[in-house]
Formats: sequence, C-alpha cells, structure tokens
Amino acid sequence: MKSYLLLFFMMTLSGCLLTHKDIEEEEFVGKEKEGHPLISKEPGEQKEKEEESLKKKTIVVNKVSVMEKISQSEESIRELRGQIEKMGKEQENRSAELEQGLLALIQTLDLRLAALAEEVKKQQKETKKSQSEKSKGTKDLFQKAEKSFKKEEWKKAIINYEQYRKKNKKGKFYKQATFRIGLCFQKLNMFKEAKVFFREVLESFPNSDEAKKSKKLLSGKKS
Repeated sequence: MKSYLLLFFMMTLSGCLLTHKDIEEEEFVGKEKEGHPLISKEPGEQKEKEEESLKKKTIVVNKVSVMEKISQSEESIRELRGQIEKMGKEQENRSAELEQGLLALIQTLDLRLAALAEEVKKQQKETKKSQSEKSKGTKDLFQKAEKSFKKEEWKKAIINYEQYRKKNKKGKFYKQATFRIGLCFQKLNMFKEAKVFFREVLESFPNSDEAKKSKKLLSGKKS
C-alpha cells in the first residue's frame, strides 16, 4: 500500500515540474514575441554578446571623443592663425609708422645740419674777420710803439708795446716788444725793471737774437 502511494506521489511531482517548465518556456516565448530582448539559454554566449556590445559602445564613444578633440584642435589652430595674422598686420603698421617717423626725423636733422653748417660758415667768416681786424689792430699798436721808440719817446713806447703784448700774447712781434720794453726802461735808467723783461726774453725765447742781446745787457750794467 505504501509503495503505491509513494509511486503516485512521485508521478504527481514529476507532472508538476514539467508543467512549471512548460510555463517558463511559454513565458519566455511570449516575451520574445512582445519585443523583449532575447536571453540566451547559454551564459557564455550572453556574456560574449554583452562584451561585444560594450566594445562597440566604447569604440563609438572614443570616436566621438577623438572627433571632438580634432574639432577643438582645428578651432585652436584657426584662432592662432587669426592672432598671427593680426599680429602681422599690427607689426606692418608699426613698421610703417616707425619708417615714417624715421624719415621725418632724418629730414628734420638734415635741416638742422644745414642750418648749423650755415651758422658755422658765418662764425668762421666773422672769426676770420675779427682775427684780421685784431691782427691789423695789434700790428698797428706795434708799429705805433716802434715810431715812439725811434723818436726816443720811451714812456709812450713802453705803453704801446705793453698794449700790443696784452692783446696778442702769441703774436709775431711779442718777443721784440718784450725786448724793446727792457731797452726803454734801460734808457730811463730803470735797470731793475729792464732786467725783468730781459730775463723774460731769455726764458721764453732762449734761441732768439733778442735772447742773446738780453744776456749781454744783463751781464753789463747793474742796478
């Protein structure tokens, strides 16, 4: 009796399992028909599909990322080109302005140089004229002093000789005027004063004829 009951129970359980399995298959087929994604019966196959799908998505994302970077790079290049062109134009404008400024400066300098050249020429003419007049004037003083010396006007001669010396310290007749002043003082019996001018001739013009004469006179009379 117990054996029949156990057999019956096993058959009933087996029928229930088949029924549940059939129900699951029917539900799966129904979902497939309604558009739900297919679920592979094999776990390995499903995993491969998911990995492949993930790879495709990754490739698409990478492509989009690369395209975005390329686009950004191109935009940066365009901006740089624009900046370079702008800088080039600005540099050209500055160069043109600088060139114009330099030309204007050169013209101004040329004008100033021309004016300075004229001024220098004018000053040279005036200097030559002044020197000529001065030379003539000092020469006249020396000649005037010589006339007074010949006339034995010793004091007057001394004054004219001294005026010549003051106005023309490097003049042609300076040593002669100095020696003649010494002679004039000697003629006036002012030997001490005469020696001062004879010594000056010896010190300033040691190789001149006036120096030789001064040396003789200094070795002669004493004060």
